[in-house]
Amino acid sequence: MTHSSPSDGTSEWELMRRHFSDERLRLYLTATNGDEDSAARLYQWNSRCSAAFWEALGYLEVSLRNALDARLMLRQRKRGHARHWVFDDARELGRDARGVGRHAHPYQDIATAIRRVQANGKPLDPAQIISELPFGFWHQLVARRQTFLWPDLAAAFAMLRIVPRSLCGIDSPECVICATVSGTITASGRSTSTLGGMTCSP
Repeated sequence: MTHSSPSDGTSEWELMRRHFSDERLRLYLTATNGDEDSAARLYQWNSRCSAAFWEALGYLEVSLRNALDARLMLRQRKRGHARHWVFDDARELGRDARGVGRHAHPYQDIATAIRRVQANGKPLDPAQIISELPFGFWHQLVARRQTFLWPDLAAAFAMLRIVPRSLCGIDSPECVICATVSGTITASGRSTSTLGGMTCSP
């Protein structure tokens, strides 16, 4: 949103300089060849773009979180585990990996989330814990270290389109995008499925 200048005649740029550091503003001034009015408009434009990005990212995070949570709960039930997956009773996500109370990732993030819930005096239930997990936690769940989860998590990405290996941008023995979407991942983490005429194996 573009704000009107103050009634005392101070320019938008001068108003920004009152509140923001010169180091922060220098990039915008350089990009506009020293034109302060253009630099102010560029700063405002960048702010609007950033706000739009964070809104979209927020939708993505909630959608991803709910989709993976649902798939992990189905996995729990198939394996006969009574409690929610977030407590990692089977010690699959790094709980107590280095000794009692000494966790590895991704469970370290869960342990931190549990402490936050307790510190806030909220009920220690799965929904509260999950709401405290950072976006990076969900990325860890689909990382190559967790290939054992891929067959169960694949359905969370059922609507994702397969992309050619040359375009997916992942240079690794297992293509995470292709393997995850195919839903036919072997124990080694490799996918040999062909969808839409495209072979997803490395």
